[in-house]
Amino acid sequence: MSGADFRSACHVAARAVRGRVVEFDPAQNPRSFHSADIVTADGIHVVVCLVHVPWVIFCGQKPPEYGGTVGFRSPPPWADAFTYSGFRLLQLEELAMPWDRVDSTALTAAACRQIQYWRPENLAEALLNWWD
Repeated sequence: MSGADFRSACHVAARAVRGRVVEFDPAQNPRSFHSADIVTADGIHVVVCLVHVPWVIFCGQKPPEYGGTVGFRSPPPWADAFTYSGFRLLQLEELAMPWDRVDSTALTAAACRQIQYWRPENLAEALLNWWD
């Protein structure tokens, strides 16, 4: 997913609740996602979007470089604006799914090699990464 498309969707979502995008950080190799901070009346929302698929994840903080805990959050009600822009909102249950239960049949051979090497424990670890 292009950074421009994600940035545009962030602005649409923010405007829907009289918020604003205060930071946008496009993906740079080897990071697998773009991130944005959206400020609304109820606080700052960290949103990440995967580079290869139009999936959006809400986090408690921007994922730290080369891994670490981010405190995933349920998408707020206004996040439906992302779906109108063609994105899929990932829920907490999906992110916590153990990797061995994930249907990985659509992965490329290169992605499979990375998964075998890095051995993520769950879907979130496989999606938000700095693998080369």
